[in-house]
Amino acid sequence: MRFAAVKFSDSEETVISGLAAPFDGPFEGGKDLDGEYFTKATDFALNWYDELPLIFHHGHDPFLETDVVGKVRKRSVTDAGLWAEAQLDASGKYFTAIRDLIKKGKLYFSSGSVGHLVETDHKSGEILRWPMVEISLTPTPSNLFATVSGKAVWTTAFVNSLPDSAFLYIEDGGTKDDEGKTVPRTLRHFPYKDSGGKVDLPHLRNALARIPQSSLPQDVQDRLTKKAQSILAGENADDGKSAHGTSELRRTGGTGAAVATKTGRMLSKANETELRTALMALTKVLDQLSKEEVPDGN
Repeated sequence: MRFAAVKFSDSEETVISGLAAPFDGPFEGGKDLDGEYFTKATDFALNWYDELPLIFHHGHDPFLETDVVGKVRKRSVTDAGLWAEAQLDASGKYFTAIRDLIKKGKLYFSSGSVGHLVETDHKSGEILRWPMVEISLTPTPSNLFATVSGKAVWTTAFVNSLPDSAFLYIEDGGTKDDEGKTVPRTLRHFPYKDSGGKVDLPHLRNALARIPQSSLPQDVQDRLTKKAQSILAGENADDGKSAHGTSELRRTGGTGAAVATKTGRMLSKANETELRTALMALTKVLDQLSKEEVPDGN
């Protein structure tokens, strides 16, 4: 499965949008955890269905199972990936819990296909055909480069309008305009707060993934990584230190989603063990960083 952060696109908080299949990934060559990647050439068979069901974690949740929680009404290919817009079922039993998790930036899109219809270049990892038959909401993203898209996208104009305080790092050598913002704007790096000063978790996670890929000096990268990790740890702590972001579903009768699936099969046991070990180690580091004083990065 492929994952991307979602956000609300309307004031009623029933319409969500995001990337269902990003064209970039956190590993070498833009690949995902499985060593595969989508491109503009991938055949998503968009003409097969006008609408797709929106379910929770591809039906692997023991309480929601394959209950439809909404409808995917729009899909289109963009430069960043396959963008999708879905309408949540406001009358559904789990609507409130799902809505709250989306507001906290803890649910992501994941596209589902049928195994025998998928075609992959096993040498390069390029996914050639991925007929999309459903899109799910999941709290367990595997692609750290997944970013908000569609109506909720942070355009260049929007990012340029943000104050300096919305960025993790601002290089020296610039000047201030009449609004007190650094110019040229290219000196400002890694926006992670919205126009109201609130931390945007998808963009914060995106910054963590992109810092090592930047051309900034290594000591600056190290400092920014610590700063971003500390902010993320603080946000998680403020949210009740819920490691998987599924406590709301547990309280309403559901459970935390299992490890992400792909074309109808579970992630291999070896990969699951490796991921859990890495997550445990990362959690310890984040807990330690949250207790340290972090430089402001400016």
